[in-house]
Amino acid sequence: ILCYNVTMDHLRVYLHAAVCACHINYKEQGFRQKDVHFFFDLLSNLMDSHLGQKSQLQNTQVQRFMKQLVAIRVLKQKSGRTPVYTCQDTGLLFLIEKVSRIEEEDDLELFFFQYHLLEIYFDLLFETLLQKKLELPHSLKIELKYLLDREVLWGKQYKRIQKKIDMLKLRSDEAQQMEKLALKLYDQGKSEEIVIKTIEHTLPYQLNHQMKMSSLYEKLLPGIRKRELTSHTKKRVESLWHPMLKFYLDYLNRLETLKKAHL
Repeated sequence: ILCYNVTMDHLRVYLHAAVCACHINYKEQGFRQKDVHFFFDLLSNLMDSHLGQKSQLQNTQVQRFMKQLVAIRVLKQKSGRTPVYTCQDTGLLFLIEKVSRIEEEDDLELFFFQYHLLEIYFDLLFETLLQKKLELPHSLKIELKYLLDREVLWGKQYKRIQKKIDMLKLRSDEAQQMEKLALKLYDQGKSEEIVIKTIEHTLPYQLNHQMKMSSLYEKLLPGIRKRELTSHTKKRVESLWHPMLKFYLDYLNRLETLKKAHL
């Protein structure tokens, strides 16, 4: 299989879902580039109020995308004045994997679109692949059901959000410890150099491997160093990480509500 790359990564799910829709609707007669573009517009329109301009797609982008799918043998291109495409035998499995994959950088609302697709089209997508009359190995059938299982998708998203929550809790806790330790050392009359070195050793920050905290603080203006270790740290917890933590906790509650609604 040749190298595969979709530059419009935030449109990944909509593009592959559009090709799935074309394959299901046109089957062996094939579909054209404009059909994929139409289904992309149709599907992304469901989320337009959230995506805004990100859902805009040019014809040249669709053309490039189709060429990539042909190059990796997901699609076959029939010769003619206007290219017509059909899905290869295992191409649908590839497309479904792209539709149901969760990436770390995905917008959080994208999950709800993916969940919705798997919820209403599970049977149709599964039966469409079986209609190809392929003797699919049991392992492949299991893989397909796994990819189409909205509960599996839900579990992946839940773990993704829980990880973000755990990281924010850790950052907030470490920041509070840093503020407390810095204030204690300053109250003891320790020099700024000792305060920074002690914190660097006790609570190294996340980019410590790129630049030591002591080296970073050498670049700061003298008047701001103490504030960065104390009051600014406190404000980061209160106005940045705690609101983000609440946001992710609320999102987690929405996931739990969604799951309960579909039990």
